[in-house]
Amino acid sequence: ITLTASGEYSGYPAIYACDGDTTNFYRDSETTESWLKLAFPTAQKITKMKTWVNALSTTNFSSAIIQGSNDDSVWNDLYTISSAQTALTAITLNNPDYYKYYRIYATSTNASRPPIIYEWQVSEHVQNPVARKVKKGYIGVAGLARPFFSAEQKLEYYGTVTALDTARYN
Repeated sequence: ITLTASGEYSGYPAIYACDGDTTNFYRDSETTESWLKLAFPTAQKITKMKTWVNALSTTNFSSAIIQGSNDDSVWNDLYTISSAQTALTAITLNNPDYYKYYRIYATSTNASRPPIIYEWQVSEHVQNPVARKVKKGYIGVAGLARPFFSAEQKLEYYGTVTALDTARYN
């Protein structure tokens, strides 16, 4: 996964937005056209995130949009952050598709101040899921046979091609 930004204000690098520490933050050097982007090696379907997007003062924040793209050029809006967040906030994306790129795009800030992002976390995603109906039996995951006792339940595998050892069923 690659993290890039439209700019970085000295001493506030983009990595601060994804480091799990809400005591520091990423600050863009731009006041318009500001964005922070995650690029995945393969398309992902991200359904939930946690964000803390703000400005130097909550009165300086206007709005931001979570967007997805497969070509890093044409972006689809997935969620609008319409007011400053004062803490880490869980959001559910309106995301029916898989995208290789996701970004927080700050549409505007007030008083010509750049946006700041305290934290950005992906909290639920699906990568190349394999789902099927099973009755009773054993399901092979990462080369191991694991018992699956409930009849007619949907089994879904989550993870990367090299880490298919996590199975979750509904």
